[in-house]
Amino acid sequence: SKFTGFRLAAGDSIEITVPNSGGYGEPLEREPALVLADVLDGFTTIERARDDYGVVIEAERMRLDEEATRRLRAERLGAARQPQPA
Repeated sequence: SKFTGFRLAAGDSIEITVPNSGGYGEPLEREPALVLADVLDGFTTIERARDDYGVVIEAERMRLDEEATRRLRAERLGAARQPQPA
């Protein structure tokens, strides 16, 4: 714990913030709508959604760009399957 010995009184509340971009399994296989929900709930950012999950969100309208998401994920999955230099 970063803070020890911190006393709370009855009725007090605390907020615990942990690393973002939740979910289980392969990030590029996570349901894009769930990633968008995490962005809308403030659990992660548009940038992290793109970088970590390959999910493209239109910032102006806060909507999922399904076609751009498909292209980005296909590109990343294709790159992951390429032989790596020795």
